[in-house]
Amino acid sequence: MDQDVSLMEFNSMAELTAYLSQLENRVAELERENESLQTSNHAMTEKTERIYKFFRRLSTKKIFSNNFFVRAIAIWVHNFIVELILGFVLTALLAIIYFAFFATTIPPVLQNLP
Repeated sequence: MDQDVSLMEFNSMAELTAYLSQLENRVAELERENESLQTSNHAMTEKTERIYKFFRRLSTKKIFSNNFFVRAIAIWVHNFIVELILGFVLTALLAIIYFAFFATTIPPVLQNLP
């Protein structure tokens, strides 16, 4: 697997120094790679935990109940609340438009009444 150091032959001190320099560079490169992999592993672990928590919260919602009646009521309540909010918003918007355009025409009409 690894080469035995005793079997390696170096003809000069320069060859040994170059070989050791290559090994040091390789070790530094592997340490950088290891650090980046640990960082990405930590980020993936955090994301996985967030997804797991999301699905645990999601599974407690009534919309995903196994009981059909509970699901039907939950969907109806959600629908009712959305319709209620939209109704208030649209009513307010239409009231603003009505009073902005027609408020100027009401006083002259009232003055012409007998």
